[in-house]
Amino acid sequence: MIVLYGSASVAAAPVSIVRARTPSAGAGDYARFVRRTTCDLANHFSFNGLPNGPWFVITVGKSTEGAGEPVAVTRRVETHGGLVNMSLP
Repeated sequence: MIVLYGSASVAAAPVSIVRARTPSAGAGDYARFVRRTTCDLANHFSFNGLPNGPWFVITVGKSTEGAGEPVAVTRRVETHGGLVNMSLP
């Protein structure tokens, strides 16, 4: 995450910058670590049944006016009891 975003806790960067920093895929199968969800109408989302431990929540945001490049936003979270609830600002 430090290579991609410059931080291991919370960061935002233009998608093109993150993609340019992304190394080519290694031999590992990272798909098993990926979880997907969507926001509700109040911009809340949750992940259920996650193993306890550290995770990175990553999302891509776009301007409501449609101008400018999309921004990738990441935040490190710690799950306990398999649940993390978050809201987008």
